[in-house]
Amino acid sequence: CFPRDLEAELTDCVGPYRADVDDFRSDDLDRIYRDLVTMTNQHFEIAEQVWNRKQPDLMVVVEIGVDRFHHAFWRHIDPDHPRHEEGNPWKDRGREYYQLLDARIGRLCAATGEDTTVMVVSDHGARAMHGGFCINEWLIQKGYLSLHETPALPGPLDHALVDWPRTTAWAEGGYYARIFLNVAGREPAGTVAPDRVRAVRDELRRELEYARNDQGERVPVLVRAPEEYYRQARGFPPDLMVYFDELKLRAVGSVGTGRLVVEENDIGPDGCNHDWDGIFIMGGGGVPVRGHIEGAEIYDVTPTILGAFGLGRPPGILGRDWTL
Repeated sequence: CFPRDLEAELTDCVGPYRADVDDFRSDDLDRIYRDLVTMTNQHFEIAEQVWNRKQPDLMVVVEIGVDRFHHAFWRHIDPDHPRHEEGNPWKDRGREYYQLLDARIGRLCAATGEDTTVMVVSDHGARAMHGGFCINEWLIQKGYLSLHETPALPGPLDHALVDWPRTTAWAEGGYYARIFLNVAGREPAGTVAPDRVRAVRDELRRELEYARNDQGERVPVLVRAPEEYYRQARGFPPDLMVYFDELKLRAVGSVGTGRLVVEENDIGPDGCNHDWDGIFIMGGGGVPVRGHIEGAEIYDVTPTILGAFGLGRPPGILGRDWTL
């Protein structure tokens, strides 16, 4: 927290800051919901305290509870979820939690006044997760990934005995799969010559686009290279990014599953996956009335904030200013 004296003031009022809900991917749903409500209330209490004490020109409130709620409770509140159980004791939690959010946002907006510009944005959406595609199992089946022995129990690739001299590619799981080629000179036991990277990547891409599940049915797959999305790839980018069945399926990185498609996340109970579109809501002082808008992107958030302050945009910045 900055400035440091503010941290002490806030801790005296609301206690130590709750950054997240512990172990939100578990079956202890009553405890998860209690922790969610406590955390969300604390975050908005802090926001109100900061506003009342400092009245900053720009105040950003991050609420991770919405994300955690969806992962924990989606299957219980969505009748169309493949693992939904009718009459479960948590079926009304969605309405309750969103009522809490609405009330807290409304209270904060009332405190800041009608002339304050308010934006409610998210970096992704959420949707029902129907299972997971075991990307490393697929790579093993296709001969790209080799293990010295098959694990007795499903587990992370990090714990498996990988035969690196016979491995062309491996992957990490998540909301989408990230595939890394075993490139000579880049990896300790690289097998793919640098001048072969593009050819191997293209071959992998073609095979992935015809991926099938355990029943031999086609799995819709979207494959992209980082440079197709980003002007510059930083850090250690994957060679390919793979999205399964319009994000109905998560990417599972475990090996030893014996299957290509599993029902559950490999890092704990999970009812939802990320979805393509988040939200972008804006209102208050000086905001033109547009109604429903199409085509907003996450890139628009920064130029819109700059526009609300009447500030020029830095050269090369992406996105649209929705205050214009």
